[in-house]
Amino acid sequence: MSLQSSASSYAVATLIPSDLDALYPSHIVDSSSSASSGYLFVSTFRAKSGSELLLRYELERLITHTRRDRACLFCDLFRLSADGSVFVIHSVWSNPDNWLRRSGWQGHPAGLGLIDQCLLAPIEVVELQEIP
Repeated sequence: MSLQSSASSYAVATLIPSDLDALYPSHIVDSSSSASSGYLFVSTFRAKSGSELLLRYELERLITHTRRDRACLFCDLFRLSADGSVFVIHSVWSNPDNWLRRSGWQGHPAGLGLIDQCLLAPIEVVELQEIP
């Protein structure tokens, strides 16, 4: 009996560093916080063909604003390495009320801007819980 790792079947994501990170104090953009101390939301955005750069720009604008929210412990943008049209935002919140009160990204104070025009499919959001 031989065992094969299924790790190679998973798509790899690449962290997209924000050029604006240097403008904010480290407590706002520090990604070293433990996710277990907050509420984790993973959001997937699928771009229409030809809209990838515009979607990336709009998502960077959105996460820069999100990081300013005191309830946001951290927020990072990733791009799926196997499919450059798929972006993932990983955000951790000290309190889910801020997220839920504004209905996720749709009610974001910065506004969605041009994101709706770039999307191939609706934004997929899941809340993850750590397994103790």
